[in-house]
Amino acid sequence: MYCDNDDLEKALADANEAVRLDAEDADALAIRGQVYYAQHDLDKAITDYSKTITLDPQNDNALRGRAKAYFHKEDLEKALADVNAAIKVSIEEPENFYFRGRINAGHKDWREAISDYTEAIKRNPKFGWAYARRAAAYEAAGQTEKAKEDRVKAKELGASGDRKY
Repeated sequence: MYCDNDDLEKALADANEAVRLDAEDADALAIRGQVYYAQHDLDKAITDYSKTITLDPQNDNALRGRAKAYFHKEDLEKALADVNAAIKVSIEEPENFYFRGRINAGHKDWREAISDYTEAIKRNPKFGWAYARRAAAYEAAGQTEKAKEDRVKAKELGASGDRKY
């Protein structure tokens, strides 16, 4: 997809055309929502994700995408509601737990954040960013030895710097 190649204008043009051809195409709306999110146009992303969810309430990517947009608008309650819905739809998706961990960390609920990152890691033991975020949560909770272990594992898995979400 163009979003992966940072050709967001081309991706947006294609998504707009798909939506023009079928305004009820949930996949096209979800893709356009992803493009808007990547462009930091959070209100438009939320609008398209909301339309997608209306058409396909089981679309965990749209639920998680809208949760991320709400998170970046600092509306943690709406973000949490959407990611909880995504977890109900797709309990095995590690990204859902990872992102809920981000929200719980935003609430400074370190115990819940650690629990969510742990669930993400159980579902994908090579999820380096889950280790990195769990390390930060452990550190905030005063568990420095566990934080050190997770930082080492995160680095082994190539998670360094800052992940956008």
